Amino acid sequence: MATSCMLGLMTHYVGSPSRFSRQTRAALSEGFAEVAVFTPGDVSLSLRRISAYVSRGRGWVRRMIGFPRISIDLGFYDGGRWAAASMRVKNCRSLPFIGYGLGNKWKIQSHLLQSSELKEHLLPTLVAERATAVMQFVDEHRHVMLKPINGKCGRGIIRLSSHGGGRFAAKDNRASRRFGSAAGAGLYVRHVLGRGRHLMQRWIDIRSNSGLVYDIRALVQKNGRGEWQLSGTAVREGRPNRITSNLKTGGRACELAGYLRGQFGSERGAALVERVHALAAHIPAFLEESYGIRLCELGIDLAVDRDGRLWLLEVNIKPGRSVIRRIYGQGAFEQCFRMPFRYALHLARLPHIPEVPAAPMVEASAIRSRTAWSGKTASRGMAGAAVGADGMPVAADTEAVDAVVAGIAAAGAAIRAVDAGADAGDAAGSAAAGNPDDDAKLGP
Repeated sequence: MATSCMLGLMTHYVGSPSRFSRQTRAALSEGFAEVAVFTPGDVSLSLRRISAYVSRGRGWVRRMIGFPRISIDLGFYDGGRWAAASMRVKNCRSLPFIGYGLGNKWKIQSHLLQSSELKEHLLPTLVAERATAVMQFVDEHRHVMLKPINGKCGRGIIRLSSHGGGRFAAKDNRASRRFGSAAGAGLYVRHVLGRGRHLMQRWIDIRSNSGLVYDIRALVQKNGRGEWQLSGTAVREGRPNRITSNLKTGGRACELAGYLRGQFGSERGAALVERVHALAAHIPAFLEESYGIRLCELGIDLAVDRDGRLWLLEVNIKPGRSVIRRIYGQGAFEQCFRMPFRYALHLARLPHIPEVPAAPMVEASAIRSRTAWSGKTASRGMAGAAVGADGMPVAADTEAVDAVVAGIAAAGAAIRAVDAGADAGDAAGSAAAGNPDDDAKLGP
């Protein structure tokens, strides 16, 4: 197929389309003829038309278009009508995206548990249905993590600990609390669960030899041939007296092999690096097969406890990438920023875009052999995601969808009228394009 096709960019909010100029330049330079930016509210499934901002590299024109050959979802849909509309749009087979959603943390955990290779790396985790169940879990494990089931960026994570003699403590990113009885701790847990659904997970000690919390990020992406490759790995280390490894609060990025060698010695450190690479090779294709959907890129978060055991903490479909830039440099960062566009073009050129991907599980050694951008590599995330109660596409009733879409489109038109002529700038643009430095891990 010729490269004269259109790439769609769906987002939760457009504002000024010039915010997407960087993505547009990348798409055009990779071979797309034009780029269309739109929200779920701009899509009419019954008419198979979209009211979009279209650019060929010089300015933007708002016009009605047919469905693009392939699209990338850049949006974050927190809930309500926007989430419902995005799910229905992404369920439309004639409007394909390069990647789809995995659902909430519990749904992802349930899928990961189906892999015999991953079970030994997964922490005991349950849905926190009631405060009494949480307290029983604390009695069993002493230290427990409470995580919002739809959380991101490490927000809302709490460590709950039992210190014996009826004494308990709770710690989050902002404060510590102490309780002199199980009843007091239970009331606090009930208050936390009242904010929304949570998971409870056994806590592990992921402090370094110098007492700093750290974890590992592995970024995997589909390349221009539709194959999974490891784009980079890095350690994220938190500041002294911090309970997270978040770079946004002053943490630092470290090269993986050297860091683990310093923690566990040459032989054991090298073995851990090999295992990180092996898991990065296994997880992407396994999840595609398990869910029966197409994925574009993943941020895989792992941690090593003080006994040297490797644990899988999170899998993110819209990963942050500043940690990779800090390790591998700006040139690698720019190359990986383009990777989703190359994969999109690969799909667009196929005679028929498959609903279920055929990308094989790649051996870790094969992935490592493709991790060099002039000797270094990095990753930039732009993959698509459908978000909702379970994050999965659902069957859509066309008339109902159009009613939702019409309501959202009217609201969007009112917002655009107020916002006419305003340019939110690079900060808003980056917020639409990816989730920077997401999912910081809670330490002791």
